[in-house]
Amino acid sequence: MRLLLVAYEYPPVIAAQAIRWQGLGAALHRLGCEVDVVAPGLLEAEVLESANGDGASRVAWTYPGPFAAFRRLFKRWFGGRRSQPGAAGQAEAGATAPGSGLRERLARVLATPSFEWLPFGFWRAVQLLKRRSYDAVILSYEPSVVLLIGLLLRLWNPSLRIVADLGDPVWHRRATERLGIWRRLEWLTVRSCDAILVTDPRFLRTLESDYPEFKTRFHLVGHGHERVHGIVSQIPTKPVRLLFAGTLYPHARDPATLIQSVSCFDPDLLVLDFVGETNGLVTPSLNVKSHGIVSRSDLRSYVERADVLVNIGNTLPLQSPGKLFEYLELQKPILHLYQRDDDPGLHVIAYTGAGLAARYEPAGVQQALECLLLAAGSGSWASFYSPVTSRINESSWDARASLALAAIRGSDGSKAQTIDS
Repeated sequence: MRLLLVAYEYPPVIAAQAIRWQGLGAALHRLGCEVDVVAPGLLEAEVLESANGDGASRVAWTYPGPFAAFRRLFKRWFGGRRSQPGAAGQAEAGATAPGSGLRERLARVLATPSFEWLPFGFWRAVQLLKRRSYDAVILSYEPSVVLLIGLLLRLWNPSLRIVADLGDPVWHRRATERLGIWRRLEWLTVRSCDAILVTDPRFLRTLESDYPEFKTRFHLVGHGHERVHGIVSQIPTKPVRLLFAGTLYPHARDPATLIQSVSCFDPDLLVLDFVGETNGLVTPSLNVKSHGIVSRSDLRSYVERADVLVNIGNTLPLQSPGKLFEYLELQKPILHLYQRDDDPGLHVIAYTGAGLAARYEPAGVQQALECLLLAAGSGSWASFYSPVTSRINESSWDARASLALAAIRGSDGSKAQTIDS
């Protein structure tokens, strides 16, 4: 089966949908599918070339557009050192350098100009569709330009089978006064595509309720990870090292409460490491360290050194935490801090036995950290960490790809795994 994936973000770009389709693409390849990708060249040419040899998919990098190209140069000139401070720059990462206010304002102006990729992405997809016979076109939503390319492809060739993967609701980040525009785009997507993949069971039920006439088009294909082969025994160290790996956001994933709680403890007892883009939200201290964006090999060393992996749940509705599933693969105890009572991560933690969940507020975080230290003092995480391999593997990329393939082919497929209930 030949599949053409249209994605604005694809590895080596680090983003939720990029990670998702790297995993799903490799798993679909193992199921016998050929996966070609159309994506904009948002990074340097040598970086893209070195990342295009995984064997699971072939990537046709396109010109991202003049504004995106200028933004890439701007980031290289002004943002490189600040976004990746490294160990030497941790002490000064929280300081405000001369002129940084201007750079921040320019950075906001130079937000991802994704819509200018529309003609370039569409034209490259058309070229590939003319050259090869594909069984389906998959739209990796994030951002909306990909859905617009899909709608244009539908107009260009009404017989194409088009599958949209809505990692998030189309309208979730949009201002209230503009909500109608994005609701309209969602309606056009649902009406025009042959199948819709979603990651969150609540979002699935919302779509089925909003569009009952298209109910059979919706399929739940959650986030995933590589298969786990047995559980590695974990022994606490001193100090207990917590690790958050990923991107922080002021409104959706703010680390302030976690940092304040950790700072109440002696650095000889508890240390918190942040790896990834912090967006200026982390001020390093004796027991709070910020390492910036690191390579995969360096990330692996931070994970190996960590005792507990921390995930901060999203404040936004109808989204499943992809990072939580990535953590399952790493076979470390997980501390999941939830901000919504309907956070699906609560079920994942309870079902897999992979860690501890606590409400993301001062009292809840403080109690969870005390629980971690108490367990560390006993020399075992067994009081809250009893992972079940078979349950964890329900969300492996191989299992997810089987569901995705059924949806792409147009069959009902099997029901979603229990881990998503």
